[in-house]
Amino acid sequence: MSLTSVLLNVLFKKGDAKRDKGLTTPENIERFDNLDYYGDKSEDHLLDVYYPKDTEKPLPVIISIHGGGWVYGDKEAYQFYCMNLAQYGFSVVNFNYRLAPKYKFPAALEDVNSVFHWVKNNSTKFHMDLNNLFIVGDSAGAQIASQYAAIITNLKYAKLFDFKMPDIRIKAMGLNHGMYDPLDKIKNKETKKWYRNLLNALMKDYLGKEIHKYEKEMDFQSNITSSFPPSFVTCSVNDGLVGIQPVFLSKLESEGLHYIYKEYGHNDKASGHVFHLDLRKDEATILNNEQIEFFHQYMGK
Repeated sequence: MSLTSVLLNVLFKKGDAKRDKGLTTPENIERFDNLDYYGDKSEDHLLDVYYPKDTEKPLPVIISIHGGGWVYGDKEAYQFYCMNLAQYGFSVVNFNYRLAPKYKFPAALEDVNSVFHWVKNNSTKFHMDLNNLFIVGDSAGAQIASQYAAIITNLKYAKLFDFKMPDIRIKAMGLNHGMYDPLDKIKNKETKKWYRNLLNALMKDYLGKEIHKYEKEMDFQSNITSSFPPSFVTCSVNDGLVGIQPVFLSKLESEGLHYIYKEYGHNDKASGHVFHLDLRKDEATILNNEQIEFFHQYMGK
């Protein structure tokens, strides 16, 4: 593991603990923890499901893909955020996936695919309406979510990956503070040196020393088609890590896809990278409310 990844693990873990200190499981939420979605009894392949208590009918589904620079994160750091989403009337899946550098690309994508298969096979048991399935992802999780969405909506692109796709349609996505194009930013001379060095270290951990070996596979943006899901894309004007205005919005535009792009944090300078996970922040409530409202537009369609 690079020194950069070690430092990110320390800083992110400390920040997550501080953010969620004192939070508990809401009384109106039913939770099912540590379900093995792959069958190997590995901690890397565990998921939780949350939905409102006394649920008897199928609910729309949200699958959450956590962030962490491809080298950090787990479902524990996202449990309160995901349970908050469940309070909107969703069955929410919150899962671990294999992290770099121990597991290289495309391990994380393979695990996302396994989760989708698990959801399809267990939908009845956990009150999941597969006709209304959504994804949320932030930071590196937004990149993984976007890439996976491109894979399952583009058969030609899917042939680059050696796994069987589930017969599931993603109705819409919530993409927050995403690191969408790390290899392009590394090559771009206009990228600030500190950020280029950061991404270079993370990509070496994620892809291996020859980071450009997987340029074709990592380039999901060129493989976005008109079948790509509608997307609610967010950022913070105070995000010093990934910045604002993702480049891939122009691709969504060119394909005639429906998307909403919103910048938050104008009234709260402390609302930085992935602030939407901090349930005590008013700005987080606003973003999460608006993202759920966007999902509601696509239910039943």
